[in-house]
Amino acid sequence: MPFNKLFAEIRTMKRVVGFLLVFFVGLQLRAEYRLPGDTAFRRQLLSIPEAVDFSLAREVRGHVSAHLTESSPQSAKWFEAAQRHVPMVQAWISDKGLPGELAFLPLALSHLNPSETLGEGRGGWWQMHYLTAFRYGLKVEHFVDERRDWVKSSEAALLYLEDLHRRMGDWTSAVLAFMGSPAEVVAARNRSCSGDASGAWVKALPSHVQLQFSEFAAFSYLCRFGPKPVTQTTKEVPVEIVDVEKKRVYAPFAMDVPGLVTSLGISQTYFLSLNPSLKSSWLPAGEALFLPLSSHNRWQELKDTLQGPL
Repeated sequence: MPFNKLFAEIRTMKRVVGFLLVFFVGLQLRAEYRLPGDTAFRRQLLSIPEAVDFSLAREVRGHVSAHLTESSPQSAKWFEAAQRHVPMVQAWISDKGLPGELAFLPLALSHLNPSETLGEGRGGWWQMHYLTAFRYGLKVEHFVDERRDWVKSSEAALLYLEDLHRRMGDWTSAVLAFMGSPAEVVAARNRSCSGDASGAWVKALPSHVQLQFSEFAAFSYLCRFGPKPVTQTTKEVPVEIVDVEKKRVYAPFAMDVPGLVTSLGISQTYFLSLNPSLKSSWLPAGEALFLPLSSHNRWQELKDTLQGPL
């Protein structure tokens, strides 16, 4: 049997085994975990936030139940990802003195999938609009989108949330403005006859913003009181996801990423984990990228011998 066919069959088997594993984990979570009664659920929910008012979120219990039942295999994957990513942003938030519940925001917005796109120019881990991302120092281009970089996008998102808090005056409004826009929050407040104190103005927001806010409350509850709570982290300097010796280099000309990684002898998955901002199979000329130190000599050889795109 040719090796390429054998490797293809092995990859297929790995996908099947991975799906079955996630499916049975989801079934186990559903079988072992039960939500408390309405009164206890609400008491637990309102004990989570330090500054955001989750009492304004609608049908949170229904969202929590749905993630535990109908979509349990997919939810199991989300919470496995949360175990890896949320503690890192918790450390950043602790350093900045921000409300701890903000660490669960990217889970609600993108399900920790940097390729997720909600439309209207949003994308990345935090679903930031491309104009906002550009204003906060992120590169958003055809080939490169730094909203997909966990470290850079988190730094930009937290800065934006801090600015929204100063502008809107409270963290609930800041989070809702982050999900939608400051203009939508101000307009909803102005349309409401009940005033800000009652929270009725939240119902005047666009439906997708209300839905995201309910998801935010639901994921916060599951990360704190769910079947596999996210481990709280101590206040310490976070590290990058990919902790490996690497070197920054610059592409001398436009390169085909699959051809580049083949020439370097590394996998495309590994290459993209070192360069999460890349969103195309082509690397533009002059673009900075990271390579493992072990591949640096091979990179120098490629630069010296190749006279055009790979």
